[in-house]
Amino acid sequence: MLLNARSISPASTSTCKWKLPFLCDNHLDSSSLPVPFFAITESWLKPHITDAQVTVPNFQCLRADRENRKGGGCILYVHNSLTYSEDFSFDDGVNNLLSCFIPSLNTFIAVVYRPPNSSASSFKTLLDLLQSKLEDHTKDSRSPDIYILGDFNLPSIDWELCRVNPGSTCINPESTTHLLDFMDRNFLTQVVNKPTREDNTLDLIFTNKPQDVLNVTVEDTKLSEHRLVEALLGFNPTTRVTTSDLPPDPLSF
Repeated sequence: MLLNARSISPASTSTCKWKLPFLCDNHLDSSSLPVPFFAITESWLKPHITDAQVTVPNFQCLRADRENRKGGGCILYVHNSLTYSEDFSFDDGVNNLLSCFIPSLNTFIAVVYRPPNSSASSFKTLLDLLQSKLEDHTKDSRSPDIYILGDFNLPSIDWELCRVNPGSTCINPESTTHLLDFMDRNFLTQVVNKPTREDNTLDLIFTNKPQDVLNVTVEDTKLSEHRLVEALLGFNPTTRVTTSDLPPDPLSF
């Protein structure tokens, strides 16, 4: 699951503190099996906000906050039944990146937020870092499954043909080229083929295992002007945590 939330700040003065509870109640508890991981971009969190303030039951979170400017940031929630390692985060004041590796699944996951005003050089730096992290996991021929999710704000790409839309004005030609080159280099497929904000496909999911993605839905949500993207995988490695699985609370009555 992927959403540009336009803030999930839990601050008492925030008008968006309802969003994370709403997401939990309406999208995470509605299926018989929980999602293994989900990503939020434009989290708008700052380092003084603790993980406990944005906790989601049965999930652990990784964050890449934008420290020195308003907005931005991204967050990844990984189900508690999965152990992650080698987590990494990056913030250059414009772009954000976070990544981790799940050894039990041999799966590399990354989340990217690239704002519309990002320069080509800044975005290229992010992609080079992401490439380095990927190569750390392929140098010994492990060939992990790859899932890269995020809001890339590159609306000029025709994802059916993986090229710039003919006749369109490419607003960020260098950044668009960098992304398509990165995709080709790592044998990735982009699986979101419907607009995610107005008529533009901005929120993307890349994977080297498209055969494992059975279905992708894009639906309107009251959480954001961006649509909610959900990808159905052909497997679910998580185990639902029920109340009976939890230790008794000595203060309960």
